[in-house]
Amino acid sequence: MLERVDAGACRIRVAIADDHPLMRVGVAHCLAAQGGIDIVAVSDSGAGAVACFDAHRPDVSVLAPQATGADGFGELHALRRLRADARIVVLADSGGTVRMRVAHGAGAAAYLLKTADCPALAAAIRTVHTGADPLGDTLRDAAPTGDPRILSMRELDVLRQVACGLSNRAIGNLLCIGETTVKSHLRAVLDKLDASNRAHAVALGISHGLISPATAGSA
Repeated sequence: MLERVDAGACRIRVAIADDHPLMRVGVAHCLAAQGGIDIVAVSDSGAGAVACFDAHRPDVSVLAPQATGADGFGELHALRRLRADARIVVLADSGGTVRMRVAHGAGAAAYLLKTADCPALAAAIRTVHTGADPLGDTLRDAAPTGDPRILSMRELDVLRQVACGLSNRAIGNLLCIGETTVKSHLRAVLDKLDASNRAHAVALGISHGLISPATAGSA
């Protein structure tokens, strides 16, 4: 899905991607009223966000990934593959240092919650447009949270299934990998999150926005 928005002569060309129609339209109108920002296109997340970027090559992309997990961050990787210097602002439902590190590793230069006001989002867009990396600055100043390396997509898959209460063998069957491989991924998860056991890893995953509380509740 790709919606064209009338473009003006504003200095910063911005594209917005969000799964929720009311949210993306509201953000577009809000930013357009801030001045100095030209909304060139609005799309849904996923393939729409990548198509939007490829078609319009905005100066800054505002991307709202899924509320939990790292699924939406795959779009950031795709945008950066199209252009290595893509400037991306993440507008997210949840925060947490680990999740912010995942977003930064995928290419985000700024990370705001959807509870932020429009002037704050506009300010982040203007800052990122200059080539600054406010998210990186924030993470450098943040207290360490386990290993600063991010979880891989497969490690996140394993953590989600652990949260659902599956055994290592069941996880291996579900993900089509060996039980030994599952154990290896789980060890990496424990190390990176500085978790003492499986339950602790799940709790940290929830607190950092990597997995949903509803996922753990489905066990």
